[in-house]
Amino acid sequence: MLRGRAVEVILAVALLGSAGCGSEDDSLSGVWTGAFKDSLGGLGGGSLTLRQAGVALEGSWDVVFQTMPGRSKYNNSGSLAGTVDGGSITLRMTSSQGSCPYQLHATRSGRKLVGTYSAIDCATPQTGSFDLDRT
Repeated sequence: MLRGRAVEVILAVALLGSAGCGSEDDSLSGVWTGAFKDSLGGLGGGSLTLRQAGVALEGSWDVVFQTMPGRSKYNNSGSLAGTVDGGSITLRMTSSQGSCPYQLHATRSGRKLVGTYSAIDCATPQTGSFDLDRT
């Protein structure tokens, strides 16, 4: 009887210990959608689709600025790659339109991703911010 109880206790401790070791929810992999505010495009919406392998991130992005007439010319999409260090994310976003690449910096808190981005070496400066939720 005592031996059986010891096995139960050991199993319970092992299960509790593994509960804090991370889970799929810790991964950034998935689709993050929400609001974007851009210096040229104005207000818009978009998404980041991320795949995480260790500290490496890759995926795609898509932003649409059609809330104001004439802003749709700033709609953009492309691929991305970067890294995560704790809750801090750094990405380089390449445009499928051949426009300037962007540098993105974000922080994650649970299912929320917030941050800023800016165009790299562009003739016309472009910056923005975003507030995304995991869907």
